[in-house]
Amino acid sequence: MRNKLWRLVAEERLRLLVFGLIVLVGAPTAALADFHLRADDPTDNRLPDVPEMTIEEFGDALQRGRDAVGWSLDETARYIDSFFDDDRLEGEVAEGRLRLGGSVLFETDEAPRLDADVNFNLTLPNTEERLRLVVAGSVRRDDDAEERRRRRDGLDEEEERQFAADLRYALIDDLQRNLDARFSLRVKGLMPAAAFGLRYRRTWDVNDWRVRMTHQGEWETADGFEAESFLDFETEFSPELFFRVTPEIIWEEDEPGFRYGLGFTLTQRLAAQRFLQYSLAYRFETEPDHGLDEILLRARYRQTIFRDWVFGEVAPQIRLADSDGTDGTPGIMFRFQLVF
Repeated sequence: MRNKLWRLVAEERLRLLVFGLIVLVGAPTAALADFHLRADDPTDNRLPDVPEMTIEEFGDALQRGRDAVGWSLDETARYIDSFFDDDRLEGEVAEGRLRLGGSVLFETDEAPRLDADVNFNLTLPNTEERLRLVVAGSVRRDDDAEERRRRRDGLDEEEERQFAADLRYALIDDLQRNLDARFSLRVKGLMPAAAFGLRYRRTWDVNDWRVRMTHQGEWETADGFEAESFLDFETEFSPELFFRVTPEIIWEEDEPGFRYGLGFTLTQRLAAQRFLQYSLAYRFETEPDHGLDEILLRARYRQTIFRDWVFGEVAPQIRLADSDGTDGTPGIMFRFQLVF
């Protein structure tokens, strides 16, 4: 009788143990399964259970989410700028790179404008990726506002050859801030020059937007001081659409007044290595008359060709030279580039 009683007690304890294991393992599994089922069912509007947390814990979780969004926008911006050969953020990347490129721009009633350039970026060893050597050379016709005014006034356009060797040292380099000092030796035409400059970038996350402020200034023995400041407001409308608004201002010591502008850019990802970028830029000047200098509307289609280091680009555009939208000059640019 006594042995039978102990057997019944042991069987009851075993049933309780098995039941406890089922509860401990099965409940979270069932909850997770229910969550996935609800996620797959668009008609189920129930929210998953959220664990209780303090205000401090909620704030930490919210900040981690914002940081994740910031990282996503930053990585998207860096990838797009790298793909379109924009040094806005790509110029901060501490890795070796060689770029060879050439382009030709055709505009109505204008001679074709050729552009060839080479850029070599080398991170020097034993410097914790802070010191870089950048060697660049180009043969081009300048495309700034002064050259366009010269063409409109019937003056000759001169071909410009440039060569520069820069040493860049990153004093501060992280996701939110970057500060680097630059020393450069240059040759413009046949005129040698030296320059020293600073570049500072600061980034903030504002809801679903990333705001980037960049200031850069330099002093050159030939042209004196110049400074440029711009803000980038960036967001993603979808995984395929990246949007950027950029106001900027440029001042040069050897030029009267200053220039400023406002640009809008929408980049659409068509495939892994194919992008289409739409841009609208307003450019103003304060001298000799303060007003709108031009409006440039452009669409850039860029993709890799045969290899992931060979890029081809086609960019139709129209340039409006007056504030009332007259004197529109259509054009198209073709560009070919190798990036190693």
